[in-house]
Amino acid sequence: MEKYLKTPLYHGTDDFIGYMSKEEREDIKKKCFLMIELLSKIYDDNKFEKVYSGKNTKEINDILDYLIAAHSALKNNVFYEYNDIYLTSSLQAAIKFSKNAYHYGEIGTIAWKLYEGISIVNYQLPQLTQEQQDALDSIIGFAKHDPEPVVYAFKNLPIENLVEEGGRKKEFEIALNKETGIISSDIGIRYKGELSFIGENVYKFTIEELKELRPNLFN
Repeated sequence: MEKYLKTPLYHGTDDFIGYMSKEEREDIKKKCFLMIELLSKIYDDNKFEKVYSGKNTKEINDILDYLIAAHSALKNNVFYEYNDIYLTSSLQAAIKFSKNAYHYGEIGTIAWKLYEGISIVNYQLPQLTQEQQDALDSIIGFAKHDPEPVVYAFKNLPIENLVEEGGRKKEFEIALNKETGIISSDIGIRYKGELSFIGENVYKFTIEELKELRPNLFN
């Protein structure tokens, strides 16, 4: 049985995130959750979901979607867990993820969209603690930097560290040919453990480079 995956896996992100240390990423994740907890409480206290339960503008519907995602993240829903690195066997999916990553990925985007939404619905922030203010400053800072989407390609990852994106090993094994180490379909995957973004089996591509290498993905 093959021990290493022969299908390349991809991770779409923003370039500045790839240069962060583990400690820096943990700090930003903590700040994102702090703001999500604060902001979702503001919406909940104002009964946002009940008030806007009918037909709404796209702006309001987007806020509703992000509020639902916030609730799921705070409840540790299996599809909103952020302790592992998420990968995909689809290069096209990774490209899409990279273009939406400059707010610090999904968790940062949720925090930013909820913050952006309070001005749309005329809610007010409470008096913030210094910790909350620092977290908010970081969220706003992400929104101001120019996006630098990149895609990392990983080869020969150890199969024992890979599970399906929902955390299920069996679902991953169904898509895997154990003899060849090849995945038979495009799926989302989690990497369990520490994954280095540098090394001989790691390759980084800008979107411009991918447009030259795989122009069919951008038509």
